[in-house]
Amino acid sequence: MIPTEEIIKKLAAFGLSPLESRMYLYLYGKEPQSVLAVSRALSIPRTTVYDTGKFLIDKGLIERVIEYKRQKLQAFSVDILEDSIREHKEQAAKLTDNLAFLKQTLTRAIDTSAQ
Repeated sequence: MIPTEEIIKKLAAFGLSPLESRMYLYLYGKEPQSVLAVSRALSIPRTTVYDTGKFLIDKGLIERVIEYKRQKLQAFSVDILEDSIREHKEQAAKLTDNLAFLKQTLTRAIDTSAQ
């Protein structure tokens, strides 16, 4: 059995809400699902599926598939989260560089003003 609650907690670290996590988990590994099917499976209104789906699309975790004038949703592989990790590492490296610059610059400024 899949440890759903644990997976939801791990997905939260990537910025997903509990509802976004549930929806991603439902879609993961399946053929494209209609909004109605997602709504029924998760017991949430279709409007919520559309809204949550948009957030997941914006985060790059799912895609909208149009079939015969009907919108369906499909999850990308969890490997897509590696991009998120890479972006966070790059951001952390930039912050580290900025901090080093600030420390050096501010220390010099204080030393100069103290003289």
